[in-house]
Amino acid sequence: MTFLNGEPGGLLLGKSFAWTLVVGLVSGGIWVGTTVTRLDQTTQELRATLSMMERATAQIDAAQGAEIRAQSDRLRALEITGASTGSTLSGMAADLRDIKVTLGDLVKARP
Repeated sequence: MTFLNGEPGGLLLGKSFAWTLVVGLVSGGIWVGTTVTRLDQTTQELRATLSMMERATAQIDAAQGAEIRAQSDRLRALEITGASTGSTLSGMAADLRDIKVTLGDLVKARP
């Protein structure tokens, strides 16, 4: 039996129990150290993965932005073409009305 603090009247421990405590504390310290190290490595891997995902997302966003701009430009060109076509068609319709009126006047003036 051994006194924990080396003085009589202190806490009395058996040698095997004292060694069990020492081995348990050292093993627990090693376990905590390895667990913290694994958690740190996992955290670093997750950060690296997150960083790669953010870069990939930025590239996708840039590509989609370019595609949206290209589609918008095409749509604008089609709108302009459609407006000019509509204007041309309405002009043709007015010309057809004028031709009808003229033909009607010619038919009425004919004996």
